[in-house]
Amino acid sequence: MLLRYYEDNYPEGNINLAPNMYLENTMFGNDFNLDKPFRMYEDKSVPGFPRKPFKGFDLLTIVLEGYLDYADHVGNTARLSADDLLWAHAGSGLVVSQMVPLINQDSYNSFKAIHLWLNLPKNKKQTKPEVKVLFNDEIKEIIETNDVHKSVKLKLITGKHCEHEVLSPVKRSYAAVDRNVKIMLIDLEEGSTLKLRSKVKDLYRLLYYDDGLQLKINGDHYRKNAAFKLKDEEDVYLESSKGHNKLILLEGITINEPMFRYGSFVLNTEAEVILAYREYKETEFGDWPYEYDDSTHGNKPKGFRKIGKKKVEKD
Repeated sequence: MLLRYYEDNYPEGNINLAPNMYLENTMFGNDFNLDKPFRMYEDKSVPGFPRKPFKGFDLLTIVLEGYLDYADHVGNTARLSADDLLWAHAGSGLVVSQMVPLINQDSYNSFKAIHLWLNLPKNKKQTKPEVKVLFNDEIKEIIETNDVHKSVKLKLITGKHCEHEVLSPVKRSYAAVDRNVKIMLIDLEEGSTLKLRSKVKDLYRLLYYDDGLQLKINGDHYRKNAAFKLKDEEDVYLESSKGHNKLILLEGITINEPMFRYGSFVLNTEAEVILAYREYKETEFGDWPYEYDDSTHGNKPKGFRKIGKKKVEKD
């Protein structure tokens, strides 16, 4: 339903994990200017997205570089770093903050991430929220090598690839029951090739080329920061013609239901969205258990997740 790619080159951070300097004409609280080296997004201190309600869909964040601090009103918290995955099933309502802590105080802080919103069918929109965080070594990795010993590294988050299959880690997600939903990260070494097969009619397929020097798709050359809508029953051939090239593949059958979106609420009708906003105004979906709306998790770079009462540190 929605894909966003974030790439920022932040300056050194201070003890509050905020930039040690701000750019002129920064639109604090609404800073999305792609012409600048970095953005503050929706916060005024630490870059990122402070306390915000979501309802009616799944929210996924894949961190490619840097750090992301997650918190929600249920009490789940995490610090994600390179190649970690956050999958939050907002369902009936989840209040979330996602901040970019600038850990490095003596060097620049690079940040890259992919942000996905996946719609839910009507019978899943009012289910209880569920959150999973997977560290990079917990995501299925597939290595393929061609005849000239050039390799492709795949990270299969959910879906099928050849003989491999991964179910959604979030049991209440639509992706846990629809086997056609696929999310896969692709990293092609220079000289490597990959065939993306499809035999499913009416399959929605989106390929986003987020980083690299030069890529061939079915023989045509392309450069990064490009999105391609692929045909449903057509095989696609990728070739890394120059340097490493990285992409993300999204696939799924369109949910054949009406959809109405306003802000971060995605339901079936306008009337349902109006009622949902009224509910949030009255209840806030529950208490926010943190001191600040832009909650962060300290100056140490160690990754962790605390889902429910169980805390696990990243190796």
